[in-house]
Amino acid sequence: MLEKKASDPVKINLAGKQRMLTQKMSKEAIALSQGIGSTESLEKTANLFDKTLRGLISGDEELRLSPTKDPKIISQLNHIQGLWQDFRANLNAVLANPTGAVAALSYINENNIELLKESHKVVTLLESNAFDSKTINLAGKQRMLTQKMVKETLGLVQGSVPGDTLEGTANLFDKTLKGLISGDAELGLSAMTDSAILAQLRSVQTLWNGFNENVGTVLKHAPETNNALAYINGHNVELLKEMNKAVGMYEE
Repeated sequence: MLEKKASDPVKINLAGKQRMLTQKMSKEAIALSQGIGSTESLEKTANLFDKTLRGLISGDEELRLSPTKDPKIISQLNHIQGLWQDFRANLNAVLANPTGAVAALSYINENNIELLKESHKVVTLLESNAFDSKTINLAGKQRMLTQKMVKETLGLVQGSVPGDTLEGTANLFDKTLKGLISGDAELGLSAMTDSAILAQLRSVQTLWNGFNENVGTVLKHAPETNNALAYINGHNVELLKEMNKAVGMYEE
């Protein structure tokens, strides 16, 4: 297995997972407003983000997180805590009135990327130049991209997201996945040599091929767009879970 350096793979993994949760919450809020989502799913995602953020700050035995002591990281986490309080309040407004909380949904659409970017800064602060840390960071970021793509497909159909944004997200997922498998000098990734992780990444690749094809259908506004949206909504969590399995294997 990969050599462990001075970095904390569990903390990098969970801090990285927060990026994904910002996009999953936003996706679920938009879906709720369109009558196709679940309040239980959104509540669960929001609660996990909250628990993990608190754990990153103060520690959480269940999550295997030790308290953060680095002043710069603590400062950034406290900044996110402030952003999160307002974001959570607007999520709660959508939960209380899914189809009528127009202002809250607008707030979520306008502020989710800021929450994502500020969460990413924590990962950057945690990450050393060690190979395993960089790989965990980028592999973990893939989880976020699965949810960002779904959010953007819904936004594209809604008319609030340009096609270039969705295309850029899909291309980044594709490039990173290929880099995790075969290496990518630009991303600073070496080719994967661990057979178990490689097999899991290839499983993700298989899922991604079908997913990417349907993203392309939505981008083209093809007649099959409704079927493609149904496919994306029906398979994005599977893609997320399989990518998460790969990330977990880097910690073993």
